[in-house]
Amino acid sequence: MEQQLIIRFVEPSSRVRAELARSAFALGHHAEVYADLGELIDHMPETGVLVVRADPATGGVTSLMNRLADDGHWFPLIATDVEPSAQRIVAAMKAGALDYLPLPFGRPPVRGFTGAGRQRNDPSWPGAAPDDQSPNPDCQPVYS
Repeated sequence: MEQQLIIRFVEPSSRVRAELARSAFALGHHAEVYADLGELIDHMPETGVLVVRADPATGGVTSLMNRLADDGHWFPLIATDVEPSAQRIVAAMKAGALDYLPLPFGRPPVRGFTGAGRQRNDPSWPGAAPDDQSPNPDCQPVYS
């Protein structure tokens, strides 16, 4: 049996927060939702995985990671966005994000990030394509 994770969603949209929490609960994980980073910091947890909307208006993932570090905290972090750009994805990965997922998403991505320690090139990873089905065999994943 897979270990139950505590997934902490930081998302400004109450509708999206509810959808994300339902997805996590459906997979047997505990979910907590926060409207913004300030709310998370006010109730700073000790453990869990953060899934955070990468908002360029507030400095994106780099600003978020710096704010957490200033308070002496680090969490595994998965960034999300409705319209991710290559520039924002690269910045988030450089800042320490484990992954960057487009919104909206359903069950498969949530199932995928619950194995945050796995490598994307691991064939047992839920989102991995078999080697013979790769769209471009010369192309390597950005976040391997």
